[in-house]
Amino acid sequence: MLMSWPRAAFAGLLFAAIMSVVLAFTRDLGGFQLLIAFVLHFAIFTVLFRPLYNFSMKRKR
Repeated sequence: MLMSWPRAAFAGLLFAAIMSVVLAFTRDLGGFQLLIAFVLHFAIFTVLFRPLYNFSMKRKR
């Protein structure tokens, strides 16, 4: 089953939320820096995860 954009976005939200919590506890970041980190993690993970996942699923067939 190939991954759709909404499903990849949900996975990106989960990843970004987890990474933001980790960053909040391990580093002394302000609110705005944490927001920027969340947005970057979400965007990069979502855009890269879907094509890589779909590519790997196509190769398994």
